[in-house]
Amino acid sequence: MGGQIQILTWEGRANLYVRYYDKGNRKYVVRSLKTADLGQATDHAIQMWRDIQPRIEAGHPTDRQTITGAITEYLAEEQKRVDAGLILQGTVRDKNAQLQPVLLYCGLEGLTTITQVREHSFNAFTAWRRDESIRLTTGKEGTMEHTSLNKAIRELRAWWKWVKSKRLSVVELEIKEVTSRHERIRKKNVAFTDEHFELIDQHLLERTKNLQGKRREHTPSQIYARHHLMRLIQTLVNSGMRPQEATNIIQWKDIDFRSKGKTAFDRQMDIICTINIRNPLGKGSRAAVADAGLILKLWRIECEKYRRAVGLRKMKPTDLVFGNPLTDKPFAYTGLGNQFRAVLGELGLKGMGYTIRSCRGYYITRMLAQGHTPYLLAKNVGHSLDVMRKSYEQLTAEDLLEEFG
Repeated sequence: MGGQIQILTWEGRANLYVRYYDKGNRKYVVRSLKTADLGQATDHAIQMWRDIQPRIEAGHPTDRQTITGAITEYLAEEQKRVDAGLILQGTVRDKNAQLQPVLLYCGLEGLTTITQVREHSFNAFTAWRRDESIRLTTGKEGTMEHTSLNKAIRELRAWWKWVKSKRLSVVELEIKEVTSRHERIRKKNVAFTDEHFELIDQHLLERTKNLQGKRREHTPSQIYARHHLMRLIQTLVNSGMRPQEATNIIQWKDIDFRSKGKTAFDRQMDIICTINIRNPLGKGSRAAVADAGLILKLWRIECEKYRRAVGLRKMKPTDLVFGNPLTDKPFAYTGLGNQFRAVLGELGLKGMGYTIRSCRGYYITRMLAQGHTPYLLAKNVGHSLDVMRKSYEQLTAEDLLEEFG
């Protein structure tokens, strides 16, 4: 070590000690090696120096940081990013929920400080998180779902990446995500079949025409809600947008309608539009070309009609396309989900894994089956090619038979 560390004895004490010099703070630091064996003490001293040297060079305190302290500091920095508007509000809550079991695992494994973590320290974490953590954290038996397990692993790796960025450790964890969702049976956000989507689309249309409730006619707001859900689902199925992009982000000024055709009627009926999605809190910003032009034109007419009926101001280009006109804010996504589940229940399609997000998988699967270039399709929906294939492509045997049979 070039004379930077010394192994020495302490009068009246059995264990050997290591001493090294902290140049930044201009002081010597002494640590017990917890052994009297010179060979073991030498190995321990060298390892300790390797662990702590990056921290000295980075100007961090030379006391070995606890894992609890590192997680607390990490979450505090993430909260600052939330406060600055760089990431979503719920991010810190989600990270904290995933890292609390990490602390529990570390306690069970006897890991208390960053310097105790080795490459293999979390090799058993995946099996423990999947099979045992639910019982320990909730008192109930259960096995963690595949997607939740991968999320837990990603958060652990994100925190450790931060640890390394702070030069608190140079250790590379060996833990990796488990097999991709594409290799397992999907239970949620399942892409619609063509037959089932035709049923859903027809039922949504019928709901907008049935204006009679159990006791009285539906109010303008109830009618508006039915049109809203129908046009939202139709737009998602014909654009591949994320549901929250449609409900929380796009404004009328973000839509460019194509007007192509020989006659004025043909140009008015053009179904193509470009949706300029600007997401300040994520990576999904893009210009998405969609077959939703006519759908959105009809929706705009319905919006204007509702505003006149209830005495609201005229629409503005900055209004959310699928926002709540009474508050000028997005509708609660849970409310939209409840409405859609009610529709599925009326059609006997509950329990099949369909959600509003199924629209995205249905769009991508349909576009791939029609032969569109995967790379360009991934760009259009705001994903990398690899993520799109693993998470959304759900081609069936019928799709492949139609192409190759």
